[in-house]
Amino acid sequence: MNRRKAAGNWTTKNEIAAAAGKLWESGRLPAALISGARLFPRSVKLKGPGAGEMAERLSETREWCDALRAGSKEERRNGYRLEYRHIRHKILGENNIPERAVIDTEEDALALAGKKGEAELLLKMAEETASRLPALLAFLHRKPLRALEAASQWGRLLDICEWMLEHERPSIYLREIEVPGVHTKFIEGCRALLGELLDLLLPESAIDKGHSSGAGFEERYGFRKKAETVRLRLPADCRIFPRSVTDIALTDEEFAVTEIPCREILITENLINFLSLPRAEGRLIIWGAGYGFSALRKAGWIAGEKIIYWGDIDTHGFAILSELRAHYPQARSFLMDEATLLAHRDLCVEEPKPAKQPPENLTEEEKKLFMLLRGKNLRLEQERIGIEWVREALKKSIPAAL
Repeated sequence: MNRRKAAGNWTTKNEIAAAAGKLWESGRLPAALISGARLFPRSVKLKGPGAGEMAERLSETREWCDALRAGSKEERRNGYRLEYRHIRHKILGENNIPERAVIDTEEDALALAGKKGEAELLLKMAEETASRLPALLAFLHRKPLRALEAASQWGRLLDICEWMLEHERPSIYLREIEVPGVHTKFIEGCRALLGELLDLLLPESAIDKGHSSGAGFEERYGFRKKAETVRLRLPADCRIFPRSVTDIALTDEEFAVTEIPCREILITENLINFLSLPRAEGRLIIWGAGYGFSALRKAGWIAGEKIIYWGDIDTHGFAILSELRAHYPQARSFLMDEATLLAHRDLCVEEPKPAKQPPENLTEEEKKLFMLLRGKNLRLEQERIGIEWVREALKKSIPAAL
């Protein structure tokens, strides 16, 4: 064996320190600081020269021993303690060679890992938590490193948790929380962590587990959520608003109770198409803006109306159509057919991430077109369709003077 390579396999003081570092990074050492669990003493088996190597590599062996001793508690206040094995050599005589390094205490491990500062901070956080909200000590024990990442925010997080205990399911906007130093952006920036703390702290009656602590934070903990809006272009013969009003946005709650007389509801995904579609008597135009129809679902009055959906001719356009039909089975597609695709074939582009399987709520013709699109990886965006083509299709939908 190459002599230099063999020496490179001998355990160094840095590798002993790394063993302590792994205890910290795994979370075991910081968790033990919180719980008082005993992790020490712990030993690290040393890889060093065998008896046969010592005579051949005497100077390297001495350097190795000296380097280990220099990093040990024999020379320093904290660190590792060396345990030796006694060797009798026919040439070198009797010698003591380091066999293992022993880390006796938490203090030794923290010194080796270079984590004394973080440990002091974590203990300070635990002391404050124990005095204010002892139920949250479980989080510090389970995720001490995650808690340390939020050390600068910890006091304000405890402030919010205390406020929430006094105001279960408060039915206000996050903006209205009256906690010094806490504002909406602070809560939004740490809602995932705050959610974990609140789940430990609040009674089950104060938590709606049907929503997550991320995107569903407001609903989960009883805050008011910013209302969804529905943008509409009114039928040309609409009389429930002033005649000058043609393009409006209503909250989902307002839309739910505002029955707008119409004979047809046309939902389109593209904003420019929404704006440029010609108004007609009896036609209510809604800007759909992608997946999700929660704002529309609240409006029971549209369930009996004729509903038309116009999306891109691509696999995701048909997936959105399928989702709409799950709530309104009567919905039919508009300009999402093979004739429109072929008439605008030169304007097609590649669909970046096509869906793999046709969704459930499609007609046979739509499924066939879906498979064609997926097979050729095609996409025809609705704004690429010629405006005259659109107008002629609209005339067939509801004959009107356009």
